[in-house]
Amino acid sequence: MSESNNNDFWQCKCCNHKVDENSVRKVLPISLGGDEATPEKNLTFFVCPNCLTLQLPEAIFEAYMERLNSNLIY
Repeated sequence: MSESNNNDFWQCKCCNHKVDENSVRKVLPISLGGDEATPEKNLTFFVCPNCLTLQLPEAIFEAYMERLNSNLIY
């Protein structure tokens, strides 16, 4: 969230709660990974401050769904 305008917010995919820079309760990022120099190798879950759900990044979720729907064994 760079500048404070109406387009800078995080929205929960479960309850549609919106969090911006002016919100009292912020989104909790839980980072699973090692090196901060390579953020593309880290996995970050986000915790909604409203419904407390853990949320994956959309690209990771789609990759898991492809594997679930596949007949291949990984």
